Formats: sequence, structure tokens, C-alpha cells
Amino acid sequence: MKIQTRLKMKLDAAFSPLFLEIRNESRMHGRSETDESHFTVIVVSHTFEHKSLLEQQRMVHAALHEELKEIHAFSFKTITASQWEKNGQVANLIPPTCRGGSSMA
Repeated sequence: MKIQTRLKMKLDAAFSPLFLEIRNESRMHGRSETDESHFTVIVVSHTFEHKSLLEQQRMVHAALHEELKEIHAFSFKTITASQWEKNGQVANLIPPTCRGGSSMA
């Protein structure tokens, strides 16, 4: 099963997101169209309410523990449902610049 599909399944199961965006940005980093090495994710969930940013990040890492072993670069943003509504349901996430150096073939 594709990594992107597994990311979606696990994030859906763990957080029942109001909004979930998973971008495979591998091709932007010199990879082929079919590679799955660079991902950017935005997840909006009620689950994050009353949790610190660090707690939210740990929750995502725990949910995706196995998949993160297979990914070269993973950037994500967690947003609470109240933040999402307050900001007009807009999420801004600029992907990091990759400097290469991957040992992945």
C-alpha cells in the first residue's frame, strides 16, 4: 500500500480530522513522480483542543511512527478546530527547502 494512503488512513483513524491535506512533494526535490519521500501535511482536529503544540506533535508522530521510518522529509502543521474556525478555515504551510543528502535510491 502506498505511503500516502497509509498516512491518510492513520491520520483519519487517530484524529477524525475536520480537514486533512497530504501533499507528496517528492518531485519538487528531484525525485520521480512515483516516489514517496517528501510529505507535507495539515491536520485540523478537535482532538488537539487544550493540548500544547508539543503534545499535538507527539500525537502525530505516535500515529505515524511506522510510516515516518520510510520518509526522508516530513513537515506538518496541526490546527485545533477552534483555530481553524477563527482563521476562516485557512491553513498556510510553506514546505521546507530540501538540501538533499538522502541515502534513498
